[in-house]
Amino acid sequence: MRGTFALAISLCAAAGGIAATIRVPGDFPTLEEAIAASRAGDVIEIGAGHYEIGGLLWIDHDLVLRGIDRPVVKGLLISLEGGEVVLV
Repeated sequence: MRGTFALAISLCAAAGGIAATIRVPGDFPTLEEAIAASRAGDVIEIGAGHYEIGGLLWIDHDLVLRGIDRPVVKGLLISLEGGEVVLV
């Protein structure tokens, strides 16, 4: 799958805090690690490259995944607890 993508995960918003931008692979080498370190409202920017997701990613907070320079992500499985996934 080629192309830039944005995946917005909308859940109940957490109060307070300032959203951070987390870069993969700049700040974390894998998407799994970036998601685990993220907090409600953060943006994860996925840089150019090929990423293989080897399992189920649990996301239980507001989060935006944004592709930068056409990354390819394979095997992305997301489980939400009471949320909504919007592919843009």
